[in-house]
Amino acid sequence: MAYIGSNAGYTYKAISNIGNNVVKATDGVLAGFFVTSGTGVTLTIYDDPVGQTGAVILALFAAPANGWYPIPAAFATGCNIVLGGTTPKVTALYQ
Repeated sequence: MAYIGSNAGYTYKAISNIGNNVVKATDGVLAGFFVTSGTGVTLTIYDDPVGQTGAVILALFAAPANGWYPIPAAFATGCNIVLGGTTPKVTALYQ
């Protein structure tokens, strides 16, 4: 796996709230996300700075296990990750 971190120009945001989690409220690029814990963790990723009305980047995704999930996708207005499951802990890497 290639190194992705602040030295590569990426920023990270740890999220764990069920529901909306605004990762970035302006345009950018999502590199992917780490699922570090939780049971039945689900994610839906929107190109939307505040809610769930923008374009869907990733439709409802059920993470089969903890680990790194690359999602190289640009977003025009913002990145909002909607989490589900029991005690999900996810870290998004973005620019």
